[in-house]
Amino acid sequence: MLIKFMEQKRENKEYRLNEYDGITNEDLLDLYEMFQDKLNGNLYGSRLEAQGETLKKGKKRFEDLSMEDRCSVLYELVRLFQCNSVKADLSSIGGAKGAELARLSKVIDKCESIFIIHSSITGLYEQLIDLKTV
Repeated sequence: MLIKFMEQKRENKEYRLNEYDGITNEDLLDLYEMFQDKLNGNLYGSRLEAQGETLKKGKKRFEDLSMEDRCSVLYELVRLFQCNSVKADLSSIGGAKGAELARLSKVIDKCESIFIIHSSITGLYEQLIDLKTV
């Protein structure tokens, strides 16, 4: 619903949120809290730590926004979680205008061990290649 509304808003700047969009205030708050939990959890916490802090500190600002602006913030958060994530504008809740994933270093010299794992289709056979010795 949120993405559909934002696509309609992108196509027609005059489009306004209405009851037919099926978006409620409670839904938006629940979605914000879900993103906040994800960003502060184990899986995303290390790579999106700054955005997790932004959501924690910006909750009051989010609650003060109009429903359309809330949709915009949540849409920006969705963009952070895409496979080919792009920079998100979290400035309306006190965050960065170009928030993005923390990049992992490509330098493997500092790693204790790093492997490529080749597994057979059946999973019966596995080959480990230590990149530190290659």
